[in-house]
Amino acid sequence: MKSIRKTNNTNNNAGIKLGRLLALPVFLLLLPGVVSAQASLYPGFMMVEAFLDRPDSGSGDSNAVISISNLHESDPLVLLDITGENFENATLYNQNNEEVEQLVIQPGERVYNIPVMLNGVDSSVFDDSTYNFNFFVRRGLEAMEPVEAIEGAQGAFSGGIKAREAGIPNEDEYIVNFAIRN
Repeated sequence: MKSIRKTNNTNNNAGIKLGRLLALPVFLLLLPGVVSAQASLYPGFMMVEAFLDRPDSGSGDSNAVISISNLHESDPLVLLDITGENFENATLYNQNNEEVEQLVIQPGERVYNIPVMLNGVDSSVFDDSTYNFNFFVRRGLEAMEPVEAIEGAQGAFSGGIKAREAGIPNEDEYIVNFAIRN
């Protein structure tokens, strides 16, 4: 009988330890703004964390750092470009600090601290602690054939015609929030 009680206590202690172990990740998920860098999450697709060094006054260059997770199970994610209204262009680098045209993130992979150089930055717009940029992303290595727009039919008896925008179906633009570092 004592051995059964001892086993039960061991299981209870394991449950308590497991509960304590799970409490921290749950707490961290509830406070993402405090703990992480304004992560932008696109469920089932990607998660991005990004920092931008506050540019000096006037116009010039600024450094940014991004970390991207490809949450898709089978398709690579390709970061094609980063744009914004208040800089001329962005230059992407790989993890070896070599300039690249695009950044490929394999399924289930997370790349950390990818450097980005923003050229011709207008620093007057960076008064807040965060700023939004546009990421142009492709699901898969190759672009699909462009399609024409189709307007969806209205009403219950529409025949199931769904609307779609013109463009390349596996390429899209996403707004990503960058935390600004002083």
